Amino acid sequence: MFSKVHLALVVALSISISYAEAQNVNNLNLLPLGDKESLMGNTGTGGVHSTGAVFYNPAALTQLEGNSFSLSGSAYLKYKIEAEPLYRFGNTDIDFTAEDYESVPTSVIMVRKVKDWKVGLSFMVPMEFKYEGENTWYIPTVNGENQKIKINQNFHEKMFLVGLSFARKLNNGWSVGGTFFAQNYGYLSSLNSQYRGTDYNLISNTVVREKLSPINLMFVAGIHKQWEKLSAGLRIATPSINIAGKGSSYRYELTGVLGNNIVSEYDYTNIKTGFSSPLDLRAGVTYNWNEKFTTSCDVSFTLPQEFQLLKHDSLNGYISSDGSFRASFGVDYSITEKFTLLGGGSYFNSYYTSDEIDNHLDFVSGFVGVKMVTNHIETSLGYFYSKGFGEAVSPTLTSNEYYEYTGIFLGTNYKF
Repeated sequence: MFSKVHLALVVALSISISYAEAQNVNNLNLLPLGDKESLMGNTGTGGVHSTGAVFYNPAALTQLEGNSFSLSGSAYLKYKIEAEPLYRFGNTDIDFTAEDYESVPTSVIMVRKVKDWKVGLSFMVPMEFKYEGENTWYIPTVNGENQKIKINQNFHEKMFLVGLSFARKLNNGWSVGGTFFAQNYGYLSSLNSQYRGTDYNLISNTVVREKLSPINLMFVAGIHKQWEKLSAGLRIATPSINIAGKGSSYRYELTGVLGNNIVSEYDYTNIKTGFSSPLDLRAGVTYNWNEKFTTSCDVSFTLPQEFQLLKHDSLNGYISSDGSFRASFGVDYSITEKFTLLGGGSYFNSYYTSDEIDNHLDFVSGFVGVKMVTNHIETSLGYFYSKGFGEAVSPTLTSNEYYEYTGIFLGTNYKF
């Protein structure tokens, strides 16, 4: 009995760590990304005169004058993940909490004019999360004694993009553009679990480790239309295609019952990965109300997808998404010639199934910052906050999920 309980808890912990992975795969705009866009609610499909257009709408690169070099990142990022309860043992609920801090350089973008074309080279990190921690639970029994479960965890997830962009103006204010991205998704999750029964008749130790690092190709195409005060854009991001990279999955369990050791182990290496980011459709408009005030708005739809992280008959790891919707807005207000106030917000929802658990998540985010402008350099400083909430429904339990992300964003753009 206790062996099955212990096994179920380890599986539940493995699934809880994958919560962040599943929702991030379908929402690469959860954290600030880009130059000006990062402080305007991650809007920019309609064009906001920024190098971040390489990601949001390559056709809008034609709004830039001359050449540009931008560097940006989250100087401070704190995140917290909770599941209440993660597992239920009898009448006892076992809750799970993970939180950590880090700094994430999110983008380096270079844009240059080559004859009638705008050409860009970009290095971007849409998301990165790390967590190392320990959790201990004491489960009471009817006689008042406690069973002890201790978990040590190590989790690292990162998306890295290298892009080559091009854009060109057509007639009557129209522009077209595209970006070819090489996409590397890195995922490492390891658990070391120790279980001790009340009378020491059962002692168990479990080690679980999964790692994958696929390299994919994806293409982002965009069109842009510029009027006197209004500009609009449409962006299509194709599903990524795997071209290289493999993964591994390892599990070892030692259980001692009254001195008899039971060992189970598997070790799968060089497994082909099925990771893919979905087809994404995005539309946006930007309106210049006057010389000081500009607003922007984006709406995007992510289409359904299904893939298996590691393709092996003995492993599950399927992630199935019903698609998602995202709406965002941003404002740009010039206080003086040198100082500009930027702000925005976004809403995102997601429905997906991972390891036979149905998840429904909603995220609300806010962004605010200032930009200082000189002759050739623009420097930005901002703050962002995102709150996520939802449910994870399994055949035996409904768990409430909570996410919280907060951080300070820095950026600089040199024009020449």
